[in-house]
Amino acid sequence: TNNAWNNLRNVSQKENHRNMKQSSRNTTGITGVLPYGNNRFRACITVDGKNLHLGCFDTLEDAAGARKKAEIKYGFHTNHGRTN
Repeated sequence: TNNAWNNLRNVSQKENHRNMKQSSRNTTGITGVLPYGNNRFRACITVDGKNLHLGCFDTLEDAAGARKKAEIKYGFHTNHGRTN
């Protein structure tokens, strides 16, 4: 809420996109995790403009775990996917 120069980080547009909040169209409550078929979930992540498929999972928790591992691997900010 305070956009004073000393509170801002000097980052590229690419890195700034890795700090986006969750889309209002999200239905699972977890960024990058989508419903897939009957009671399954698909995890994906976009890196350098390419959508990477992380796998299909039987549980939401497994899909969320795969997504979180990918966020760490590709250097996404901890605020990525926040809901507010």
